[in-house]
Amino acid sequence: MAENNTEKQRVQELTDKLEQGLQDLFNSDSYRNYLSTMSKFHNYSFNNTLLIAMQKPDATLVAGYKAWQKNFERHVNKGGKAIRILAPAPYKIKEERDKIDPVTQELLLDKDGNPQKEEVEITIPAFRAVSVFDVAQTDGKPIPELAAKELLSDVEGYQDMIHAVEAISPVPIELEEIAGDSKGYYDREAKRIAVQENMSESQTLKTMIHEAAHSKLHSKEVEQDEQMRKDRNTKEVEAESIAYTVCQHFGVDTSDYSFGYIAGWSSGRDTKELRASMDTIRRTASELITGIEEQLQELQRNREVSQEQTKDSILLIQNTDLSEFSLLDVYGMDRPELMQALSEMSDDDKLSIQAYLESKGAWTAEIGNQDSGEYGEYHLDVRYNTDTDELIDMKERKAAHDKAMQEELAESDSNREAQLLYGNTDKYGIYQLKDNPELDKFRFEGTESLKRMGITKDNFDAVLPENYKLVYMGELAELQGQTQSETLEAIYTKFNIDHPADYKAHSLSVSDIVVLHENGENTAHFVDSFGFTELPKFMLTLESKENEIETELAVHIADRYILMHECEEGYDYSILDEQYHLLDGGVYDNPDITIRRAMDIVIADLKEPRFSAVTEQYYRDEFLQGEVYAGSEAEIVDFEELSEKAEEVEQADLEAKQAEFRENNPDVVADFRARTEELFHSLDGQSAEDIEKTVYAYVQSQIDEYGLDAEIVDVVVSGSRCRGIEKENSDLDVVVEYTGSTREDDLFNMLHEDSIYIAGIQVDINPITEGRTGTLETYLPEVETYLQEKAQQEQTNNQLVTQGRENALEQQPEKEKMIEEKTLSELEKEPVVEPETVHITFTVAECGEFHTMGEFHEGIETIEEAMQLYNVIDPSRMHGIPSLGVNMHIDGTEEWEDEEADIVRGNCIDVDFLNYTPELRDTPTVQDALKKLIAAYPDKEVNDRETKEAKIQTIATELDQLSYDIDTFEYRDSVPDREAQVQMIANDIRSGNVKPLQIFLQTSIDEGIDADSERQAKELLAKLAEYKPLAKIEELEEQNYNMIDDRLNNGVEKFNREEEKKEQAEKPQARSSLKERLAAKQTEVAQGKKDSKEQEKSKNTHREM
Repeated sequence: MAENNTEKQRVQELTDKLEQGLQDLFNSDSYRNYLSTMSKFHNYSFNNTLLIAMQKPDATLVAGYKAWQKNFERHVNKGGKAIRILAPAPYKIKEERDKIDPVTQELLLDKDGNPQKEEVEITIPAFRAVSVFDVAQTDGKPIPELAAKELLSDVEGYQDMIHAVEAISPVPIELEEIAGDSKGYYDREAKRIAVQENMSESQTLKTMIHEAAHSKLHSKEVEQDEQMRKDRNTKEVEAESIAYTVCQHFGVDTSDYSFGYIAGWSSGRDTKELRASMDTIRRTASELITGIEEQLQELQRNREVSQEQTKDSILLIQNTDLSEFSLLDVYGMDRPELMQALSEMSDDDKLSIQAYLESKGAWTAEIGNQDSGEYGEYHLDVRYNTDTDELIDMKERKAAHDKAMQEELAESDSNREAQLLYGNTDKYGIYQLKDNPELDKFRFEGTESLKRMGITKDNFDAVLPENYKLVYMGELAELQGQTQSETLEAIYTKFNIDHPADYKAHSLSVSDIVVLHENGENTAHFVDSFGFTELPKFMLTLESKENEIETELAVHIADRYILMHECEEGYDYSILDEQYHLLDGGVYDNPDITIRRAMDIVIADLKEPRFSAVTEQYYRDEFLQGEVYAGSEAEIVDFEELSEKAEEVEQADLEAKQAEFRENNPDVVADFRARTEELFHSLDGQSAEDIEKTVYAYVQSQIDEYGLDAEIVDVVVSGSRCRGIEKENSDLDVVVEYTGSTREDDLFNMLHEDSIYIAGIQVDINPITEGRTGTLETYLPEVETYLQEKAQQEQTNNQLVTQGRENALEQQPEKEKMIEEKTLSELEKEPVVEPETVHITFTVAECGEFHTMGEFHEGIETIEEAMQLYNVIDPSRMHGIPSLGVNMHIDGTEEWEDEEADIVRGNCIDVDFLNYTPELRDTPTVQDALKKLIAAYPDKEVNDRETKEAKIQTIATELDQLSYDIDTFEYRDSVPDREAQVQMIANDIRSGNVKPLQIFLQTSIDEGIDADSERQAKELLAKLAEYKPLAKIEELEEQNYNMIDDRLNNGVEKFNREEEKKEQAEKPQARSSLKERLAAKQTEVAQGKKDSKEQEKSKNTHREM
């Protein structure tokens, strides 16, 4: 029947519907739906917008039946219900009017004086009812993507949107701290907008648009032009409605908008006023939307222009061993173009690749070569080997390896989630509620429903990652739209209509969550009853959960892997090659930082070029660094998967090594025991075999008592006692090989909870396994090597002890002492000097250099008399440095044949000078005099290089051996030349630079070592205390200078130095890592000469003063 209505009747029907719609419009839900529709049809009139909202509120793009066919090549689906709206239908009529003079504008009269008439055509406005259809009701050729840039609650493209709103705002917008709860305000007097700073991005944007609407509609000038003032409620309704419409158009989260007050505002207002406000809202929102879109398009155009960059590639031209290379920055060619150009080179072109590339249109700059040492500072694109003509696309090679690794580790759930959240490419993940009856109340419920049930609040804090599982992950590129909203819709469509073949979960439904990883940022989106709702807190919790549980971390960087896990000292790390072989490792000893920060530091160190102390140049450690450069990016991989692969490779290498060792050493254990039986000192009548049986029984009892998974393979006595070189307080070392899952450390701790003693000696049991430390076949040869070195060291120490002069001279007569110094053949050639024919006397001189200047005493019989005369020399008439010497006269010789030497010179006791005349030095009288002089003058420096050197060599050897004992494996890895290592330690002691050695010993004691090693470390600390630091050398010289210049401030300076030393000693020593100690050592070597020069300069300055 409606089809038979006249046009006038059809228009009247729509007009009546509009009147009813206007009455029903002003409740919260209807008004919100109307504004949402207006955001999509902001160019339509108020009437048509309201008609569309009433008939199809979800419409997005409408057109007539024929318009869809003609303009869009689409057709309306059969059965589609039309949307009826009003379309302009003006018509023209002819009308007779009085004729007016166009110049004078006066009425024209005819000859009879009557007004002249003329016929004119006028247009009468009118409307007709037309049918339109939404795009969802059509099918055919895809329509162009909508141009509106969508933003979500974290406002993707936030800065662009801010700039656009600022550009179209009639007044300036400023962010500032606003007192109270206000989010912003428009200052009509100052003509400015203030917005509360530090709000969320979406809230900041909504406030800006709200206040911009105020500035357009409610300024003084606008109200004066309109000759009417609106009440406060009307102003707020208009501004809030405009802000909602604009935000809805651009996809900004509008879930917090509420229009519950709209009914109260509209009550009592006439239709004309309501229509006027609605048209104002529509018109202003349309202006803002159009203006913002234009600004966004302009910003995008500017960005595209600014992002145009010159093609640039890094090329490394090298020979095989990298002894010659050239690093080129090639401008004007991207990587594929560079690869193509290099592949087309002729033999002549290869003579000068740089010139060849420039002939192809590129321009090049050399940024590094074998002399500059800057090879490791750049991330390569292409590598060309001049020896083999091999051309490598480095990026493609890395991509292929990464893809293989991703496929290899793709099955791990934890790795899949790590790839999603931290991967290098854009990805999406679908999370669904776990199969748990307790979660059924959440399943398939939207956010509004969850809030009504009281399950969650506006911040959706009840939607927790722990209730969800990752059911699918895919690459985002294939579904990525121009906007985030389009991407989410594409994912929703994909997983409801045409889901992937490997997708096994239910279709994407309400209560599921889609996580997007775009441009390095993660966002979580709840599949809601209408559209998607972002869950920032879900994302934060998910990322925090990852960080909280991170006690293990594994990364892949270039052709290297790094494994890291927490340990007591900080973070233990291992560096592996592409075949998972261990290259290097250590402990980063700072437990106060996160594991990710520790990994970043290790990676940064791996990228750094190494410094050679020999060549004093930086170089790349190809073995360790491989293809890792400054620009290499690390990617997180699964820790467990990588650990298993590394353990498999390590186990395979160990088994191969053991097989080779067994083949070459078939009777290792038997030979070791045979040697022990030969040299072992029995304990209370017990042999080594008896002790092994006792320990076997003890270990087995402990395994049985605690129910451990461990089976004993064999027990062998080891350590110093098995070779008869033990000391009185040495432990009894026993090694136990076993099999099973029990860790070595756990079994060791359990066995030593209650110590076992045999013959009153504590037994130190060391458990080993094939998969960790090794078998007895591989372990015992290392023990043998260690024991041989220790025996040799003991022999050296004993020789040094027997060479000590003090004890030997006190216990042996002169002739026997001389026999120690000379060989038998020498004694046969020289007559024996009888002790009674030698006369020893002492001398004291005011000037040791020229005895004739000042006092001089000679023929002094005793050292006591000589010291008395030396002590009373008057310093006021000092001619030089005083001295106390010794003279040896042999009966029957001339005086000029006497041997004489000054023992005391200034502030030193000079034994070195005596060493040139050993027959004088080794007499009992001189030896006794030396002891008394040293005791009487403790502040004087004793110069005895020969004795000191022997002592220094002994201490250096003991320090080296202790370092070897504490960590044999690390010592062997880090010390290539043991003899050179001993000499380096000796040089430190010799120069007084003992601080690093003291720190090493003290740190070893603090960190815990075995009792024997701890005792040795303490003894060595006591010995090192005798060697003063470098500053004491300068102190000695300063005292000499003060004595020469007759200065009296020596005591004051000494006091000040002692106080300073005391303060330094009282300061707590910071615990230093091995890396820090090595770095300090390297710095001291490099700065040695410079420091000496600075000290000399300082002394000269002090003397001048």
